[in-house]
Amino acid sequence: MVNSVLKYSSTAIINIQDGSFDAPILSHTYIDGNGIVEFDGNPTRVGERAFFDNLDLTSITLPDSVLEIGTNAFGRCKNLLKVVVGNQLQTIGQSAFGQCTSLTDLSL
Repeated sequence: MVNSVLKYSSTAIINIQDGSFDAPILSHTYIDGNGIVEFDGNPTRVGERAFFDNLDLTSITLPDSVLEIGTNAFGRCKNLLKVVVGNQLQTIGQSAFGQCTSLTDLSL
C-alpha cells in the first residue's frame, strides 16, 4: 500500500483533530512554515470541522485519494489562501470553506 501525504503552509504547526481523516497518521513534520503529514494508506475524507478556525493555515494540498471534504472542514480559516485537491473529489460539505475570507485559489 502506498502512503499518502498532505502538505500545508502555516505560520505555526497545525493541530490535526482525532477523526479528521479515515487513515492513520504515520508522521507529521513542520519546518520553516511548511508541514507534511504522511498517512498509513490513503485517506478518502477530510472530516467535519477538521481544521475549523485555524488562523495559522495559509495553504493546503490534500492527497489525491480524498473523495469528500466534510461540513465546516476549513470553516473560519480566515488566512487560508489556497487549497489544492485531486481530481477524485466528489463531495464538498456545507460551509466547508465558510468564512474563509482570504481564499482566492481553489484548485480541483
